[in-house]
Amino acid sequence: MAGPGLSYGLIAALAAAAPARAGEIIVTVTNVRSNLGHVRVAICPQATFLQKTCTIHQAVPSKQGTTTVVFLDVPPGEYAAQGFLDEHDWREVRRDLLGFPENGIGFSNDAPINFGPPKWDDARFSVLPDGAVHVHMTLHYYKL
Repeated sequence: MAGPGLSYGLIAALAAAAPARAGEIIVTVTNVRSNLGHVRVAICPQATFLQKTCTIHQAVPSKQGTTTVVFLDVPPGEYAAQGFLDEHDWREVRRDLLGFPENGIGFSNDAPINFGPPKWDDARFSVLPDGAVHVHMTLHYYKL
């Protein structure tokens, strides 16, 4: 029951206006082949998955073997992670004449890269309020 002077409508309006509590995403990137450059990871909603327009992204120094990237204060929702090893700090995935990536690339949940990019449903995961999500990504290299 509402307290004195508070209506149910006001309580509902205040609850609706309260910001959604954020979560945390811990991305473990494996098969990092060198200590050169950075590992760059983007966290994308479906609308920007596989594009360069993901607004949640960061780069951490590369650590051969496994590199961990932590994202704090991520709004609740459905996301997919995409990442690459940027050994030369070019800040983009470079491709050869046939379109194969020259960088090691990977996607959340180790979504398969079979004759094209992975599917959203294979890479997606949920971020819940006040929770931590652990995501795994293995880098794949198409050039030596």
